[in-house]
Amino acid sequence: MIVLPENVAVPSSRLRAAERVLYLECEYLNLGRYDEWLALFSEDCLYWAPLSPAQDDAQSHSSLFHENRGLMRMRIDRITHEAAHSLAGGIGTSRTVGPAALREIEDESRDWIVERRFQMIERQGERVRNFAGLFAYRLTPGGNSFRIREKRVDLIDCDAPHEPLEVFF
Repeated sequence: MIVLPENVAVPSSRLRAAERVLYLECEYLNLGRYDEWLALFSEDCLYWAPLSPAQDDAQSHSSLFHENRGLMRMRIDRITHEAAHSLAGGIGTSRTVGPAALREIEDESRDWIVERRFQMIERQGERVRNFAGLFAYRLTPGGNSFRIREKRVDLIDCDAPHEPLEVFF
């Protein structure tokens, strides 16, 4: 479900299309279906996890992640490669997300800015880690659906020390 601001009305078919993309985005990651997950993103996409809660752009500061589609593809190839010994035994994740809130529909681009809270559990071998924070999406309309043009992941502890972060949030 996407919660709309009081002054915004959008056709129910557009809401369902956006909700479907947001649902699939998390579900594909939970299932390890990375190629299908990547297909939800536009060609000019950005996947970004700031290193500081106050960070407002990805270009002027270091980040936990700052990846375009090509780098996302490289990471998928790396974490799914049979010779990825550090990932022997596989990775399991489960994401729980709250309702999405439509924050804005941009006038010029018609992109939707949508936010939702999340919790994610990651298991690699005997190690279990918990993450939580806010996903912020820029969804670009196209045809009867949307593509993810940007995904920002604000971890609540983004400025804390982390062991290597190998999976996508």
